[in-house]
Amino acid sequence: MEAHAIRTGLQYCTEYGFENVFVEADAKTVILMINKGTVPNCSFECILGDIEVLARRLTSVTFGFVPRERNRAAHSVAKFVFKEGKDFVWDHVGPEFLFNVLAQDVHISIRI
Repeated sequence: MEAHAIRTGLQYCTEYGFENVFVEADAKTVILMINKGTVPNCSFECILGDIEVLARRLTSVTFGFVPRERNRAAHSVAKFVFKEGKDFVWDHVGPEFLFNVLAQDVHISIRI
């Protein structure tokens, strides 16, 4: 699921003209496979190949591991998208549930 999300995110980055991208994920194995270029599981081979091709289209892309506890916002968005079963793009204002999660990630409180 994480590899699919990374591929989809990079597709949107190329479509919307982003050039410098930092991808954070809580799937340590996937991040290691992307960074090292090794694919121990052939089911990931096509997806990781797509990620490599998309990454080359960007000026700069960095893939980093962040434990889930330190990036609840990304995990919440992934759960939301998986539950809804479709892709979402939020250009300016994200969904209401995300504001409080983002505030928790940076340890502040926001009242909506």
